[in-house]
Parts: sequence; structure tokens; C-alpha cells
Amino acid sequence: MEYLYVSVIFVLSIVEEILFYHVIFRRELVEVSCKKLVPLFLEYIAFLIMTSLGVSLAYMSIAIMATDFYVGCTFTKIRVVENIRYWFISVLLIMLTEMIIITLFRNNTSEASNTYGIWDMVACIIVTVFLLLACRFIKDRKNEGRLLSWKAFLIIIPIVVSIDSCLSVMTYLLGTLQDSFEKRVGLFVFLIAAVGVCVALVIVFRIFQQKEYFEMQSIMEKKYNEEQREYFIRLLEKEEETRGFRHDMINHLLCMQNAIANRNYEEVHNYLSDMLSELDVISCKQYDMGDEIVNVILNYYLTPLQAKCDISVEGYLGTLENISQMDLCTIFSNVLKNATEAVKENGEIRINGKRGRQFVKVVIGNSCLGDV
Repeated sequence: MEYLYVSVIFVLSIVEEILFYHVIFRRELVEVSCKKLVPLFLEYIAFLIMTSLGVSLAYMSIAIMATDFYVGCTFTKIRVVENIRYWFISVLLIMLTEMIIITLFRNNTSEASNTYGIWDMVACIIVTVFLLLACRFIKDRKNEGRLLSWKAFLIIIPIVVSIDSCLSVMTYLLGTLQDSFEKRVGLFVFLIAAVGVCVALVIVFRIFQQKEYFEMQSIMEKKYNEEQREYFIRLLEKEEETRGFRHDMINHLLCMQNAIANRNYEEVHNYLSDMLSELDVISCKQYDMGDEIVNVILNYYLTPLQAKCDISVEGYLGTLENISQMDLCTIFSNVLKNATEAVKENGEIRINGKRGRQFVKVVIGNSCLGDV
């Protein structure tokens, strides 16, 4: 039975970690190839060997924590360095939750200590089921993909460690109680404290997530408003130029009428060419790909470069409803900013957009001198 417990605990710990990243940290899960699952299989074999050799639970717990770190890097879009924060918090919170469950069960039964594997497995099952239910019912995904900052990490970790230490001491004290009534009272107090602690930790973590999300949103809104202001200023300038051209239209027509009356057709041809060139200049001062945010960013970055660069904007995207305004502004402005900063005088910037039923494709290219 011992190998069965170990196998179930190993598999559940992987599922538990994946769900924890997805539900609590709101990380997007990625498809994993069979090749990346090979290290997990090797770790499982090592886990069985450690069990057969009678390795202590402390070392086996370290092995599981190493597995959890690999799972976090493999099943989510998190780099190794960034994953340290998430892994550390997840290990502490999962250990805390399982310790509470194991303490409640073991102190409420007369099982010997060699049944620890059973309660460890039960704790893993309970946590996994809870995370599955949370994943099923939590619909809000607006913060998905946001990285946890080091500032939030350095604030949350001392809180989690302190609570973990206090509950560990409380668990030890419960084990020293001999009177059954005192033990029941202690378990009741422990249960209330444990539930309160878990709820408080989740609330604190979500508050930090929301705070960072709104701070990021505020920064992007400020940036977008600045770009939008510049965009409308250029629209007003274009309107003034159009109004001036329209005001002079009667004079232009009178001049052409006079040239036609004098049979000076070449002069009329040249006059029309000049007028069309002026219209082209006015119309080219505004870029339009169908989406307001994209248009604002295009005109903000490209209009100042019209005099020194050859700029081409082709394609029509329409309104992009399936991506948040903040994400669209972040992605498009960063890419376009890089292109405009890299291009030199008399260089080229080419933008081509294409939209299908289930995709949007925008290709941005620029000329660049020197090494890339």
C-alpha cells in the first residue's frame, strides 16, 4: 500500500500545482509535449526508489517541491527566474493547507503515525478537488497572465511564513494534549483559525493582484490618453488644412476656367496635378486601419516621421473586440515604438494588417542600418 500512496500523492501533487498556478495565480496553461513529460517520469522513478530505501519524509518533500518547480515552468508561460516567486508562494500555501487538513484528521482519530501516507493522500485529494471546483466556478479572468511583482512577493512571503510557523506551533501543542475534551476544543479553535487564515491569505493575495492590475491599467490609460490627445490635435490640423483647401476651391476653379477659355490645356493639366498632390498630402497625414486604438497609436508614432521616412500602411482590421484595450495598446505601441526608434532618416516603415474570421495579423517592418 505504501507504493500506492506514494504514486497517488506524486500524481496529485502535480495536478495540485498545475491547478494552483491556474486558479490562484491565474496563469495561462500551455500544451506540453511528451518530451517534456519525460523528466516527470524520471522523478517518479526516483520517488519510488527513495520510498524503497526508506528515505525520510523530509527528503521526499524536497523532491516533490523540486517537481513542483519544474511543473510551474513547464505547464505555464513563466520563465525560470519569474517562477521562483510563484513556486515559493505555492509551496508554502499548499503545505499550510495540507498541514491543516492532516492535523484535523490525525488528531480526530486513533490511527498510528504509520498511517501518515493515508492522510497525506486525503489532504492532496481535498485540495485538488477544491481547486477543480474553483476552476469550474471562477469566471473572472481579466488578470490572467499578469506577473506578480517582486514588491508584492516580498510583502506576501513574510506573512505566509509567519502564519505557517504559528500554525506549526499550534499543531505541535495539539499533539501534546492528553485530555479528550481539551483536544476537541483545541481542534475547534484550530479549525476556525485555519479557515480564517486561508481566507485571509487568499484575500490578501487577490488584493495585491487587483492593486497591481489597476496600477498597470492606470499607467496604460495615461499613455493612451496622451496618444489620443496628440491624435486629435493632428485631426484638427488636418481639418484646418482641408477647410483652407475647400475655401480656395472656387478660386482654383476660376483659374482653370480661365485657362480652358484661353485653350491653355497644359496649364490646366499642371494645375490639376498640383491640386491632386495637395489632396494627397492632406489625406496621407492620417492613418486608418479601422480600430480607434490602433489608429491613435499609428498617427502618434508615424506622423512625426512622414517628412524623413517612407511610410506605408496597408490593410484594414476593423474594431478588435476580442482583445482588451489595455493589452492592444501595450502590444501595438511597444512594437511600433521599437520600429520608429530603430529607423533612420530616409528609411522605410512597412505596416500590413490582415484580419480573418478567427485571427488578426499585423506585420510591422522597418529598415535598419548596422547590426540587429
